[in-house]
Amino acid sequence: MEAIHVKQVENAMDLKSKQQVSGSKEFTAAQYFVGSYQSIVLHDGYMYWVQSINQLDQEGNSRLSMAGGYLTIEVYTEGAWSRPK
Repeated sequence: MEAIHVKQVENAMDLKSKQQVSGSKEFTAAQYFVGSYQSIVLHDGYMYWVQSINQLDQEGNSRLSMAGGYLTIEVYTEGAWSRPK
């Protein structure tokens, strides 16, 4: 039986060979990178560190954004996003 190459399977990623992507990519939905303790979600101009990919606005989650050349980090506490002190 012949092996199927990753490029033949839609939405599959080749994690074994070196790859370089030129140009830009546009995602129409949030992108998830799931870890064992925390996950990262890229959505609407923010990079979120979350406990659950299904709830961005959860106590203790944090997010990073960039505006005007400045990076801003916010933490979700007491029902709102705010900058840590």
